[in-house]
Amino acid sequence: MDLLLDEKYHKVVSALMENAQSEILIVSFLFGSPPKKLSDRVMKLYSKLIEARHRGLVCRVILNYTVPENTVGAENKTVSAWLASNGIQCRYLPRNRVVHAKIVIIDGVSVIVGSHNWTRRAGERNFEASILSDSKPVIEKARETFLNLWEDACPMPN
Repeated sequence: MDLLLDEKYHKVVSALMENAQSEILIVSFLFGSPPKKLSDRVMKLYSKLIEARHRGLVCRVILNYTVPENTVGAENKTVSAWLASNGIQCRYLPRNRVVHAKIVIIDGVSVIVGSHNWTRRAGERNFEASILSDSKPVIEKARETFLNLWEDACPMPN
């Protein structure tokens, strides 16, 4: 287990995605949308995710979206369209269920849980903290939860 404060999160998650072999599963409240000015740290996360998809990995993202659409939903809708154009599937939870968790699961062998959204503010201004775990029971439960959420989730609107 490792505590990932501020930019350490970006370094660790980037490295894990770069070395991923089969899948990257992500749940997040908010993703900042390119081409807006995002921090280099956040853009690196996006590039590693897109590179992983281009290597043939399964890359799935569950983001927050509610109806009526608010600013978070609009931002996530924009970034999900951009990610979809790069082959990454994005969904949201039905029945206006708010996604507030921030979880990254890599290959079923690593899980990162914490406060990091993929936004400029989280990359440059906020104090953020996440935990990296390689505990098999924790990873298995996180992955099982993600897959159950994914099955119930809806495609992001266009």
